[in-house]
Amino acid sequence: MAGAGAVLGVDVGGTGTKARLTDADGLVLDETRVLTPRDDPSGLRLAVAVADLAVRALDRGRLDAVGLVTPGVVDEAAGTVVLAVNLGWRDVPVRDLVRAELVRRGVDVPIAFGHDVRAGALAETHTGDTALSRGSVAFVPVGTGLASALVVDGQVVSGGGWAGRSARC
Repeated sequence: MAGAGAVLGVDVGGTGTKARLTDADGLVLDETRVLTPRDDPSGLRLAVAVADLAVRALDRGRLDAVGLVTPGVVDEAAGTVVLAVNLGWRDVPVRDLVRAELVRRGVDVPIAFGHDVRAGALAETHTGDTALSRGSVAFVPVGTGLASALVVDGQVVSGGGWAGRSARC
């Protein structure tokens, strides 16, 4: 049963969406994979899928927050996917769509929204005291698509949504 601090993490991929429910101690309470909705240029079908996952998490107990990451060019502050070619998205307000669908179902929890690879880079560099937690790290996962993230002194260089671009350059 999920208790205090239960968080649903949702990773939207080019072909599949992965979700994991964890408690405050990081114990995995539930895990599932679903196909990422295709031919969904509005993002509405994805919002419904994420809400379905949140309701499933609530069926296990308490849900305190949702973390959602997507591929593409992402404006994390605005909660928008500026461009995700593999999903057919352009200027899709993903965070607001998911929030609206959750509220429609009576689920009012905070939503953290971000870029999938930047989130992965942060996770890799903030897991314990390893060499990855110091200095600079280039993170290049290979999946349905290819993206990268740069971590400098423990901070992700956002690049304004684009890989390789920095305000410092």
